[in-house]
Parts: sequence; C-alpha cells; structure tokens
Amino acid sequence: MLEVFYKQHDFDYVTLSVTHTHSGVFSENRALTLNHTIIDTVLVTGNNLTAVKIGAAQTTIDESYNRIVHQADGIVMLWTNPKRIKTRPVDNTLSVVHFKILDEQPFLSWVFYNAHPVVTMALNDVVISADYPRQIAKVIRQNLDSHVIFSLGAAGDVNPYDANTTPIALCICVSLKKWGLS
Repeated sequence: MLEVFYKQHDFDYVTLSVTHTHSGVFSENRALTLNHTIIDTVLVTGNNLTAVKIGAAQTTIDESYNRIVHQADGIVMLWTNPKRIKTRPVDNTLSVVHFKILDEQPFLSWVFYNAHPVVTMALNDVVISADYPRQIAKVIRQNLDSHVIFSLGAAGDVNPYDANTTPIALCICVSLKKWGLS
C-alpha cells in the first residue's frame, strides 16, 4: 500500500498503523478488499487536507499488569488481576496527540496505551467487541466532540486489571482537561 501512495501519488509521508483485537473474526478473503478500501480512503483524505494545531501530552495510569508471573517452580499466567497483584513492571504511559482545526474545533484525538484489549474476550465464544478502546473513544467523543483513533502500544504480555474500563476512561477525560485539550 505504501508503495502506491509514494509512487502513484504526491504524498511526502504516510503513517499506516495496523493493530488487532482478540475478539472477532476476519476472513483472509477480505484482505485485498480492505487494502483497496484503505488506499481509496487515503486518496480522498489527501484531497481534503486542512491545517491543524497539534498538541501532545502523556501521563501514567496504573490500569495494566504483566500477566506472566515468575515463581520458583515455573511460570504462571495471571489472566485476570482484579486485586491488582504486583507483577513485573510494565509501561503504564498513556499518550494523547490532539488535533484541532485552526478555528479551535477539536478534530481528532489519537490515544496510545499498552494493554491488550481483552476485557470482553470470551475464551469459548466468539465475541465481537471494540473492548476498552471503545469506552475510551466514547468518553473522548462525549467530552470533546472529536474523532478518536486508538493505537495499541507494545503490549506484549500486558493486560488490563479487570473488565471495568471506567477508571481508564475517566483518567483520560481528567487528563485531557488538565492539559487544556478539552
């Protein structure tokens, strides 16, 4: 896809980010269609560029843990951790890049956090869910009337503590206000 953007069109930079969810089904047959849809969307967007102000900030929130626990007799997987048992250190940095149109109208909030979206993961049933990133997007939209992109960081073996995503969403809302991005 990037080859198409650079060789066939006048783009200086294109960022393409791919992530995943642990819930839902994606057919391999849809990959080619998805590629064409992404290319077409970027081309339409390229014809509708507008100047923006960009602000960025980060904070630390303790809403995730490393699910691999090393014990004397081996490794144990701690799949859920509502009691917040301390495990190995993880990156609890929450980063937000906020874009405003020059008339100060919020346009886009790009959120980065390093915890697998597995809150609604059902091990025995297929569950289609946007998981806690959906809750984050909902809170930002309610407070900023902004589009939202969520990017999963280097989550590795990092899970959210439990299925209650309210603390993450509330922390983001408070942080955005603190940084003057709301």
